[in-house]
Amino acid sequence: MNCLMFNGSPRGTASNSLVMCKWLYQDGDAINHLKQVSNFNIYLNDIKSYQKIIFIYPLYVDSMPAIVKAFFEYLSEYKDVVKGKDFLFIVHSGFGEAIHSRILERYHQILKNRLDLNRVDTVISPGSEGVRLMPIQMNQKRKNRLIEFVNSFRNDQELSLGLLKETAGAEIMSKKRRRRFKFFNFLGLTNIYWNRQLKQNNAYKSRYDRPYSDY
Repeated sequence: MNCLMFNGSPRGTASNSLVMCKWLYQDGDAINHLKQVSNFNIYLNDIKSYQKIIFIYPLYVDSMPAIVKAFFEYLSEYKDVVKGKDFLFIVHSGFGEAIHSRILERYHQILKNRLDLNRVDTVISPGSEGVRLMPIQMNQKRKNRLIEFVNSFRNDQELSLGLLKETAGAEIMSKKRRRRFKFFNFLGLTNIYWNRQLKQNNAYKSRYDRPYSDY
């Protein structure tokens, strides 16, 4: 069965979420970008043509991006359109631990009740920050797993609990991994990407600022 996909990343067409959407795309599917908030009314009309809806978005501050939340609030005003639909959520993050995304898994079930959906599934896929920069060989395992989840969703089959657990990985870092992380952090190797982002936005010198410390 064909699916309507929503890229929920604020990065839009330059996002890891879009890369994943393209992995999962089949003829007859459609991909919309929630970054284009002025198109929400168009997206609502698109939903009418699909039973299967897939949302792929990154974890933002242990929650969902504001554009994703805004769209759900928009949909809550049109429950008659989404009632009885099947939603699949793929939540990915730069963190290596699944625990950061579990709150959203619970929220999706609340959303199911609020919108009177038929089915809601959540896939948690940590460690995704570099997906769009990596060669496909390095992403093959993640890609294959997501394709398997989506094929099950398309065919009204239950998602494999074992594969969901395997994809989510560790809930929290092991002590050994934490020690290794602290060592790499001491060497300055854990913030290379973040520091580059700060420099590109002329914020590197302000990285230790505490603007609210006096309040």
